[in-house]
Amino acid sequence: MVIIEILIFLLFGIYISIYDYFTHLIQNSVLIKLTATILILVIIKLFTDPFFSETASERIKVFLVIVFFYSFLTILSKFKVGAGDFKYALVISFFLVVSLPLSKIVMANQIAIIVAWSSAGLIAIGQWIFRRSQNAIPMAPALFLGAISALSTAFY
Repeated sequence: MVIIEILIFLLFGIYISIYDYFTHLIQNSVLIKLTATILILVIIKLFTDPFFSETASERIKVFLVIVFFYSFLTILSKFKVGAGDFKYALVISFFLVVSLPLSKIVMANQIAIIVAWSSAGLIAIGQWIFRRSQNAIPMAPALFLGAISALSTAFY
């Protein structure tokens, strides 16, 4: 089941990253489809995996802390983080919270955040060096790289 979740997430993530890189937009319709797919997989897990149902409340608590953190970052940046980026970050965190073993979700989300924001910083520096537009940084590729890093370390 986890392999199916990861494959679906990877396919959506690649599409979202490429689209955002070229357009600086993250489509709500794609995020809704990804979220709905993850929710369907969560419902299946609730009925088929007794350990998952036992850990659901802890997973919800971790996710709420992450929502608070991303909300704080968005406010701290004076809402310069795009709404699509904010929503995609929450979808990624939701995916990590429901897909990974309970013992790995906090560490995985920390890695995702550090890698994503470091990558976004490198993208911004690259745009500044090559004198490209500073108006928008394609954050989806950085968020996706953070998610991939989190997944790879969680199964290490």
